[in-house]
Amino acid sequence: MLESTCIPLGLMPDMPFPSGYVKRRQWDPGAVLLFYSDGVTEAVNDADEEFGELRLHALFTKHVHKSSDAIKQAILDELTAYCDDAPQKDDITLVVVQL
Repeated sequence: MLESTCIPLGLMPDMPFPSGYVKRRQWDPGAVLLFYSDGVTEAVNDADEEFGELRLHALFTKHVHKSSDAIKQAILDELTAYCDDAPQKDDITLVVVQL
């Protein structure tokens, strides 16, 4: 789990991106990365309970051996079932990258 340190690059027009935030990391072949917006973890069910990072992490771990599309779809399916008819309050963005 990598914590974000600033606003995502390119999210807001004309927003400067400080060079001090740039970090490099070496990934092994076969690594799987999951990028997501807070709309995923903060999505709520009818009882106003958030989907949460722990649930997302468990789903990702359960499906990490699958293709990128299958991982994304498994998470979206579970999120949809969890939220049921509760209104969506934010964007739902998922990007799965397999190296």
